[in-house]
Amino acid sequence: MGELRRKRFLGCLTGVYAAALVLTGGGCATRQARRTPEYVWDPRAYPATQYAAGGGVVGQAMDAVGFEYSSGWLIPDNLIQGMLLSAVFYGYSLVVEVPISVVTDTAALPYDLRRAAAFREAERFYRVALLGDGWPETAETLRARHVPIASDRVVREFVARPDTPESPAKLRALAEAGLGLELVVGSPHVDADLALRILDRAEPAGTDWPRWTVDPDLAQATRLRAGQHAGRTYDGTPDYRRMSFARFLRGQLIRNPDLPADALLRVLAASEPEAMDPLLRLLAETAYPPDTFQALRLQGDPGVRMAVAANPHVPPAQLAALAGHAADDPRLRLRVARHPQTDADVLDRLSRSDDPEVRRALASNPSLSAGLLARLAEDADDDPALGAQVAAHPHARLETLARLVEFEDPTVGLAVVNRYHIPADLLDRLADLAGADSEAGRRLGLEIARHRDTRPETLDRLARIDDAGIRGAVATHANAPADTLDYLSGLAETDDLRGSLVAAHPRTPEATLRRLGELGSLDVSEQLARNPGTPPETLRLLAREALDILSRPVDGDTYRATVIAAGVVTNPGLPAEDAEAITEAIFGLPIPGQRLGVLGFIVDNPAAPSAALETMLRHLAGPGRERPSNRRDRDRAEDIRRKAENRLALRASRRD
Repeated sequence: MGELRRKRFLGCLTGVYAAALVLTGGGCATRQARRTPEYVWDPRAYPATQYAAGGGVVGQAMDAVGFEYSSGWLIPDNLIQGMLLSAVFYGYSLVVEVPISVVTDTAALPYDLRRAAAFREAERFYRVALLGDGWPETAETLRARHVPIASDRVVREFVARPDTPESPAKLRALAEAGLGLELVVGSPHVDADLALRILDRAEPAGTDWPRWTVDPDLAQATRLRAGQHAGRTYDGTPDYRRMSFARFLRGQLIRNPDLPADALLRVLAASEPEAMDPLLRLLAETAYPPDTFQALRLQGDPGVRMAVAANPHVPPAQLAALAGHAADDPRLRLRVARHPQTDADVLDRLSRSDDPEVRRALASNPSLSAGLLARLAEDADDDPALGAQVAAHPHARLETLARLVEFEDPTVGLAVVNRYHIPADLLDRLADLAGADSEAGRRLGLEIARHRDTRPETLDRLARIDDAGIRGAVATHANAPADTLDYLSGLAETDDLRGSLVAAHPRTPEATLRRLGELGSLDVSEQLARNPGTPPETLRLLAREALDILSRPVDGDTYRATVIAAGVVTNPGLPAEDAEAITEAIFGLPIPGQRLGVLGFIVDNPAAPSAALETMLRHLAGPGRERPSNRRDRDRAEDIRRKAENRLALRASRRD
């Protein structure tokens, strides 16, 4: 009987392993372990066994299940759910995957050992050949002993150490072998012959080009870039990959600041016309030495000169020389005029140009002096764009800005008013240019109305402009005079927003506030309820209207009425007896929720009057205190009572 059970157990176990092999295609760990970056970069024995025992199968299974720690579907706590799933998958890995991996790794052990030995031998050979003190190996030997990844690590380390003995010769041997070309091009020892040799090795027509030296990821990354440069679509053939890689190498050579000038010129001359644009962009941002900039300038190509003129590292002497070449090239003249490194003498000569484009480009130069800006301002009468650029320049003096205002152009005036520390008299002169008949005039009036230094009389003039934005900005300005606010209040019957702005202003006269209170607008009433200057009779009127809305909540905006009633009670301009009377009236509202809403707003305001707080306590904490039937309302009432007691106790302690 025991023998029969043992055979059945072994048969079931064999079936389980067979099913696992069929379902997983030979074992998950066996299929995945040799694809991992750890094995690719560091081959070793028994990789599948280590992958399975280290939890690699668990992560693979969790990704396949699509589990996310966001919501539970098996157990309410999704963290426990994830832990249970991980435990199940890890148990499967130990029971099934590890034994299968041991068998497959044992069968593949000779291959793994040979691969690991080849990696170590290649790395040792390249370390001696490139980082040692001896003469470099030949290109044929380097290519024959090359093992991808293992040898490339040493090549990267070698290129990063330019002080290695015999570095130029070793670089030439690497280039002859076609190894690490994308790294070799960044070395400071690359000369013209070596640069062209590197490009020849990468060109489609190059002979015996080792296709396996190109990183597939690098070829894929440069594919779209090369296709865009040429304006064509490629099919990814080996010839195309070599052409793409060659363009990538040209870009890396251009980005090398240590590349000699003759090498740089020869690389540019050997480039296809359709691939020049990206190379010129790189040329315009690389920090070359002065002699390289001079050689590029003398090269004579207009595109190269444009790139040099756009380079932020070009010396001023080369910019001055480029200005001499700019007589026949207007674009080059504009580049020199904009460059912040251009000499003052060159800028002075360009400022006398009759070309308006040159003067505008000059006005955008951040290093332009105040004197040249004043000279350019004299030419801004017929060129508003030039005047706007001069006004926006940080070096423009106040006298220059005043001169620009005399031209009476709203576009120029808008650029002037956007400057900091504009005097009030200049703002007053700019207000004459504001108006609603043009977009520039409207924006100018809006900016003047927002300026902190605008005078009251200037604001009064702006208020007469028929523009809602300008009038709204005037109504919120701290310097707005009372007469202007009174004038704007007369327009509030058709504009609730402007009326609410006037109602909130601390300088609004009482008579104006009374008139605004009679409009019946909830927007205006809300601001009046908060304004300390609102007369008491107007506050009482607002309170009556708000409580009337709250007593009939179907007919009005109950939230706005709640805010108005609470604002009236907490207004510092309301007498204490009125605050007490209004609070009593609040307790007379028929709906408990409405009463508690207003009381909650009042008690949460630190400026709530003591008379109102005491009235609350009489109703909420006295012998005949109110007991709402709703539990939620009872909790709100208790919270209001506690806050009122705390505020009164705090004020009493401060008085003592």
